[in-house]
Amino acid sequence: MAMGWCVSLGLVLLLAQGGGDDAPKTEPTVVPLTEDTSRLLRLEAVISKRFFESLEPPNFHRSAPVARTVDGAQVRGTSTTDGNVQLRLKPSKNSAVIEVDTSGRTISHTTSQRDPVCLRTKGVSDFSGGTTIVFEKTGVSSGDPNVDVHTKLHLCGVSSRLKGLFHRIAVKRATKAFHERRPKNTRRIEREIRDGCLTDLRGEVDETIEEISDLLDQAFFRPFNDHLLTGTLDFETTEANFFMRGWLVRGPSAPPMEAIPPIEGDPAFSLRIHQSLLDDLAKTDLAGKTLDNKQIRRFLKENFKEALERVEDENVPPWTIEFAAVEPVVIQFRDGKMVVVIDAESLHVGEATVGPLRIEATYTPADDSNIGESLRRGTIKVQRANSPKPQSVTGQLMDLLSQPLNQLLSFEISLRKIALPGYSSEQDQYKVTYVSLEKGWLNLSIDAPTSPSP
Repeated sequence: MAMGWCVSLGLVLLLAQGGGDDAPKTEPTVVPLTEDTSRLLRLEAVISKRFFESLEPPNFHRSAPVARTVDGAQVRGTSTTDGNVQLRLKPSKNSAVIEVDTSGRTISHTTSQRDPVCLRTKGVSDFSGGTTIVFEKTGVSSGDPNVDVHTKLHLCGVSSRLKGLFHRIAVKRATKAFHERRPKNTRRIEREIRDGCLTDLRGEVDETIEEISDLLDQAFFRPFNDHLLTGTLDFETTEANFFMRGWLVRGPSAPPMEAIPPIEGDPAFSLRIHQSLLDDLAKTDLAGKTLDNKQIRRFLKENFKEALERVEDENVPPWTIEFAAVEPVVIQFRDGKMVVVIDAESLHVGEATVGPLRIEATYTPADDSNIGESLRRGTIKVQRANSPKPQSVTGQLMDLLSQPLNQLLSFEISLRKIALPGYSSEQDQYKVTYVSLEKGWLNLSIDAPTSPSP
């Protein structure tokens, strides 16, 4: 769960499962895709072309037709929780507009401002993390060397640019594998694979695409799934960046949201999450549920790995926490801090039972410059929730509760141990360059790895 650490900053407690171009310039804060005030912006990810290029193998040879079809395109569209994807693709080479709607397994017509370029759907197939659509061009003026006979677009939920990367890597892998069997025909075979005319390798190409799709799905899209967003995902590309924004329909009592914070510096990847998204996720997953220390420990170990500095103390007695039914966990990003508030109906430690309790922990960046090394927790505050006047828990009772609370609320959330699958060495890991916790927003700026591990 390579991107799980991003969300883990606010999900430390969400335990319900039981277990070729120059570097682009930083763009200003993006105007939302819609001015519809009935929707709330809850998440935004901005991924630069520089970041995608860092995922390619060293000395990778780009396939020109694929690069022309995909890299020069501008994509804009919407993905909804029921699995429908609508997008509008405008390749820069021929000014054509391709409108794709996967909800009905149909592809709408294509128009062009120049020569008529019509695309006819040859096939639509699913694989993990995306959809493969094969187009055949018809009505193209003869003698145009820049037009491919066949074009295969791979849509990984939201990005044809990203799926074009999958296709280029898959072509390279498949060509190499075929070269080992037929070493004299490598160049011709690569051209035929690229043009979509070689049938006996398509299965191998698609299998490789599926493998890479799974890897990137774990890295990017799984943390932003429909369960997390509970709404609509908008996406678009520019020459510099790929934008993804998560929205939720505004309820009648929804509070106003403050402006999304600006991008700091020139990050390869930036991520902004609003605290309301995490609060609603906590309500869905934790409200009224009871978890024991073994379930919590297993969940943290499986999902957050080295991101959390866990307390492994065998002397801690077995304990169980019952979360409140209304607002079990509330996350606040404010004044450079992340505040986690837990409402527990009861906390059972050994033979003792205490509750209801309000537990509060505050995390701040480990250094004053907001460079993303880690977030460290201060002193945990515990109050009895059923008292007319807030009453702090102290003395021997606090000593008893401190052991399970130190396991529940990690002392440190590390931002140093972040790596994509296939990136194992320290120099190949992400580097968080900026952390902002202000006005309800978590804002992370991240540099790309230098090179993938062999």
